[in-house]
Amino acid sequence: MIAFWNRKEIYMGYSMVDFIEIRNILSIHQIRHTYKILCPFGGSGRRRVSFGVNPDFSHMYYIYIHIKDYEYVCKLIRDNR
Repeated sequence: MIAFWNRKEIYMGYSMVDFIEIRNILSIHQIRHTYKILCPFGGSGRRRVSFGVNPDFSHMYYIYIHIKDYEYVCKLIRDNR
């Protein structure tokens, strides 16, 4: 089980492409992970128009893995990107 006391963040960013790519790498290698997506300008997932806000920066993506898998996952991501 991945809980907040035994997890490590491996990705935090605004890029959906990077988020999906890293999650695919983890899935292919059957590494358990959790993720979180924050929408500070939209709240419930609906698209809202926020004038002056770049839509590329409208979501913040986080990916977490178990601490024991950290070194292995870093190597996988580095080798597969």
